[in-house]
Amino acid sequence: MCNIQEEKGMLRQAWRTLRKEIPRRHEKSRIIWEKVLEHPAVVEAKTVFLYLSFGTEVETLPLADELVKRGKRVAVPLCDTKTHAMKAVLLPAMENLKAGSYGILEPESDARVISKEEIDVILVPALAFDREGYRLGYGGGYYDKFLESFSGRAIGLAFSDCITDKLPREAFDKPVDEVVTEL
Repeated sequence: MCNIQEEKGMLRQAWRTLRKEIPRRHEKSRIIWEKVLEHPAVVEAKTVFLYLSFGTEVETLPLADELVKRGKRVAVPLCDTKTHAMKAVLLPAMENLKAGSYGILEPESDARVISKEEIDVILVPALAFDREGYRLGYGGGYYDKFLESFSGRAIGLAFSDCITDKLPREAFDKPVDEVVTEL
């Protein structure tokens, strides 16, 4: 029997492979954006923190644009790979984003940092979510640490194919309040 870290490692590979094979990801992402934009917590939010998608994740760049158009203050992650800490920084103009350490678009390191207390909703990525809101991330622990003392609403974004009954979890794993899919 393998330990939980090995199990998560094997599951990460399996979910990455599965997600690559999901058809019509762009179309499904658009349905997810529409649901997010209509979600009562997002409608009421002043500040929304969302990830900037890469690879086969639910796309979020058009969602970020639309949130700004609707008058929301949008914050995005800025990750410190040495400390595995993530800060929320206000989204600058899209043309001012650059590829960070993981190849994910992020603002310059001098972008304006905001506190978690200023954030009403966090839109959270994952390779997979289970029915209790626990996620299988990429293994850096960034979101678990960030969600630890967050008091707003945490909403996972995922394709329906990336929902499973139960994922392995550890004491530091933090669930989201709900997951939005295209279904």
